Amino acid sequence: RAQAITEVARPTTDLLDSFGVNVRFSAAEYADINKVLGDLASLGMRHTRDDAGQISPTSQKAIGIKEAARRGIRTQLLLGRNDSVEDLSLALGSALEAVEVPWPREAPGDFMTSEVLAKTKALRATIDGFPTSRRLPLIGPLLINQKGLDDIPRLDSFLDGGATWYPRPATAQSISDQMTKARKWAPGLPLVNVFGQHYPVKPGGSERDVTPAQQARYVLRFYLEQFHAGIVRAYYSQLYDAGDPFS
Repeated sequence: RAQAITEVARPTTDLLDSFGVNVRFSAAEYADINKVLGDLASLGMRHTRDDAGQISPTSQKAIGIKEAARRGIRTQLLLGRNDSVEDLSLALGSALEAVEVPWPREAPGDFMTSEVLAKTKALRATIDGFPTSRRLPLIGPLLINQKGLDDIPRLDSFLDGGATWYPRPATAQSISDQMTKARKWAPGLPLVNVFGQHYPVKPGGSERDVTPAQQARYVLRFYLEQFHAGIVRAYYSQLYDAGDPFS
């Protein structure tokens, strides 16, 4: 009944801008950049996500990202611990939409949770020193089930958005749980799902039991559920078509 409807309408542009997909422009599967960009355009995607990976201005990754931008598709990059945000900004220009703080991994040689705060502060200071035309949103870091998290203070004064991630399959409950965790460190900030998947797999089943029709339906639901929950952008992982229906 009409009187029971409580949803507030939001602009269609907000919905379309909430769709994103992970790509790997440096991988062999993405070597045909025109095909990849054609696939992205056919899906109506306006946003992609990749890892920074020591980009040089002439690398395949930089070429792909800049060509995507010429077609109206901008890229968010996950930084490694040694990636220079200034070098990336100079190499990619306006094609670079945002950067993510490196994730803590707690593995030998990887980023430790105790380093995250210092890195986040340093990135904020570097970006704030850019000319206004080159200033980038700073997203993340992803803080989930890592050691030492209780020692991490709120990061909302250094970030422009918090990061979430959903295990497979993403459910309304897992979305809510991850949002609660992300808001512990980034209260009041918009939230971005940096890496998510959603397959309708029954307990004990395999992802390869999913038909292409089921996958298409549930991928759409993956985006819509997160938009409904208030996620400003959800990056599905990942765009890849090797001829296998599962892909």
